[in-house]
Amino acid sequence: MAGSRRVHARFCPSRPEYLRAHVLPSVSGHQLGNSLSVLRQYYALGVRYMTLTHACHNAFADSGGILEPLPPLHHGLSDFGVELIKEMNRYEFVSLFKRISILIKTLRLGMLVDLSHTSDDTARHTLNVTRAPVIWSHSSARALHDVARNVPDDILKRIGMYKHVLHHFIHV
Repeated sequence: MAGSRRVHARFCPSRPEYLRAHVLPSVSGHQLGNSLSVLRQYYALGVRYMTLTHACHNAFADSGGILEPLPPLHHGLSDFGVELIKEMNRYEFVSLFKRISILIKTLRLGMLVDLSHTSDDTARHTLNVTRAPVIWSHSSARALHDVARNVPDDILKRIGMYKHVLHHFIHV
């Protein structure tokens, strides 16, 4: 599977007319060992999205905790976390002719940022930094279930509001 850009799909046994797509995740930036090179290696192995944190803070971002919020360490993303987001959705300038540069919207890694388990400040900061879609792969709306790992209404209202981002996705 290394280097594959395909999304693997299989038939749902109960509804064979529907395909289910499976995208390989990395749960928590902790396992990167503070290395963007490891992120690239995971991508080469087929990982296409990563949660930034899990139950505790790391060098990249603040966690939202599990049931109760944790005291902030970075107040969102750290400077290294901003680098991580940019690496996950890197854009590049390509010069055409001598005087014209355009932004080619090719995601060189094309890895989605998963904001499940992040603090509210981390989610807000990430929405300010990202140039690509984000997901919450296993969170819900906090108004429905008031725990720290769920998404508050003010963040939900920001979904899809940015011109430079085509979509923001949420799984509820």
